[in-house]
Amino acid sequence: MNPVAEVQIEPALAQQAAPINSTIVNSTIVNNTLEQLRSLELVQRRYAQRGYLTQGMVSKPDQLTTFSLGLADTMSGTLSVRLDGPQGLSADECFGAELDELRLNGSRICEFTRLAMEELEAPSKDALARLFQTAYVYAHHRCRAELLVIEVNPRHVAFYRRMLGFSVAAETRFNERVRAPAVLMILELEHARREIERLGGSAARGEPARSIYSYMLPMEQGLQLV
Repeated sequence: MNPVAEVQIEPALAQQAAPINSTIVNSTIVNNTLEQLRSLELVQRRYAQRGYLTQGMVSKPDQLTTFSLGLADTMSGTLSVRLDGPQGLSADECFGAELDELRLNGSRICEFTRLAMEELEAPSKDALARLFQTAYVYAHHRCRAELLVIEVNPRHVAFYRRMLGFSVAAETRFNERVRAPAVLMILELEHARREIERLGGSAARGEPARSIYSYMLPMEQGLQLV
């Protein structure tokens, strides 16, 4: 089990997001100390504003791969991926029994964590989509993970169910790391693949947006993100 304090997936900005925004630029892997610190600062600041405990976080915990989104010269968003391994996942602290059952079923698990978006004048759904798609490509296509788990605040369960197809794997428990309630949600990454193939690029073509997948790039383009 990883002892480093984490934070929950927080979609508050995305819930109020503006339509697709052509100013979104590249999502990139964070691979130097300065960018790691900038990502950590963004996470700590945004989560502290929502009352989450962030003490004890470090800039580059073991097994954590971080991606950032850039608008001009600023870091406007960040999201991290942790692959399952000997140290386990952050979610093991609250939901170890449920994760062990998934492991016994043979699932190759990963978790997304430390999602934070800068408080811009008009944050856009395609910013969140770009971060998620980059993390998805890395986890599923590069690292062969099959099942994604996240810990979310109970009030955000409906957002992740409706917009990305997550389902609840364990009901609310109190997460001591962040001093907040948490729900365990899971997503089969094959479902994400099918939805990207079905909907990717549709919002950019002016079609009605059905979910966050509509704001993602078509699959062939998306595979070039990582």
